[in-house]
Amino acid sequence: KLSESVKQPSSFTRLANIVSSAGQKIQTSTVIEYVKYMEETWLLFSLTNYAAKFAEKESAKKYYFRDNGILNLFLIDPETSLLENRVAVELKKLYGEEVYFYNKSVEVDFYVPQLDWLIQASYSIANEETREREVSALLKVGKHVSAQRLTIITYNEEQTLQVNGKSIEVIPLWKWLLKTPRMYMLCMMMPSPTTEKPQKGVFIMQIKKDTIIGDILDAAPDTAPFF
Repeated sequence: KLSESVKQPSSFTRLANIVSSAGQKIQTSTVIEYVKYMEETWLLFSLTNYAAKFAEKESAKKYYFRDNGILNLFLIDPETSLLENRVAVELKKLYGEEVYFYNKSVEVDFYVPQLDWLIQASYSIANEETREREVSALLKVGKHVSAQRLTIITYNEEQTLQVNGKSIEVIPLWKWLLKTPRMYMLCMMMPSPTTEKPQKGVFIMQIKKDTIIGDILDAAPDTAPFF
């Protein structure tokens, strides 16, 4: 049930009710314990609501899987959930506890305060209604928090939107991953098969409907494109 709740805030009471409605009665205290175990064993991690009051931050978190492959086992229509989950995983690795979501009348998927950065994860914004929804959320939340950078991460769409004097970067997931500091350092330090000295490398993203896989391949310095 947690896999089906990726992308939306989930309280322990809500999770208990969902499981109980499926025919298996369960207490909220039991759900709390199981979620705690899954976080301690690195199966899940959570993000808190930046806009929530202190007492509410623990009661309605968003939960993500640390491994997209495991998440994919439980999903029927996985594309959007896998994309958002992959973005969450990367942000968590880069910025740790300084990653939040924002939900107060309007929701934005991710907020990194130290970078003044609001991020939406959307499989596609080709549909006008979807594009308007994602853009509107960024602009509205940007009025309530410090946000110098606005980004929409998609499956494979790329453009720059200029709306109300604001610039919104639309970037494919594979390209966004290539630009992250973690990938840059990984390629810088990757050893060549013929020498122990660090050499440049190629990062190849394979994006499929059922999974998103990153493979790192060695390449000779004189032939390897480097970003």
